[in-house]
Amino acid sequence: MRGRKPSARKSRRSPRSERPRVAPRAAPRSAVDRVLMTPSAHPMRPLEVALDMLLTRAAELLLEGGLTRAEIERVLRAKADEFTGGKPLRLRKDSSHFGMMLQVSGVLHDWWREPRFVGADGNPKPLPLRGRGVTLATLVARRVPAAMVSTAIDWMETGGIFTRDKDGYAVTNKRALIVARGSPGPLMSERGLTMAAHLLGTALHNYHVEDPLPPGSPPPHRGHPS
Repeated sequence: MRGRKPSARKSRRSPRSERPRVAPRAAPRSAVDRVLMTPSAHPMRPLEVALDMLLTRAAELLLEGGLTRAEIERVLRAKADEFTGGKPLRLRKDSSHFGMMLQVSGVLHDWWREPRFVGADGNPKPLPLRGRGVTLATLVARRVPAAMVSTAIDWMETGGIFTRDKDGYAVTNKRALIVARGSPGPLMSERGLTMAAHLLGTALHNYHVEDPLPPGSPPPHRGHPS
């Protein structure tokens, strides 16, 4: 008896019956991997972009403050030479509009609060700039080194912190020193850069924090985003 050949229709498997092969799922990347690989394959590229952004914004702010392109270039080249020469990176502590602003804020506080400098009406007394007795110089000397008193007085008058009445006495109606829009260019620019520097200093400090965390805090991840 001859065997019957199987039907082609029965021997051919239906495509629906075949399950597509699924490649094994790769382990999900951690948040750190996603951060380090974004936006390019080189993990340090984002730092270069951030540095470029920082230098560009700083240069723009310095130009607004009054420095020329040549002056900015000179400072950048000097810092680059120090860096490539292996010299230690140090912060300069020279004269500062921002530092003067903080000291003058203390002067205004005393002018409004200290009995010696407050009139019977509760407002700051008009003060002679210099001389014997209670003067603006003696007020400023409470907050500023003696060698800087004259400079501070000139700085205050230039900045409109006080004006002079018909007798030449210093008078003020300002309770606080505020850096507002339209403030002198050097002060506005230095304040912005100083605030950025403090923020960068905090970020640098966070790389080396060893203080114990409060009870119940999650474990730290060194060098990794939390």
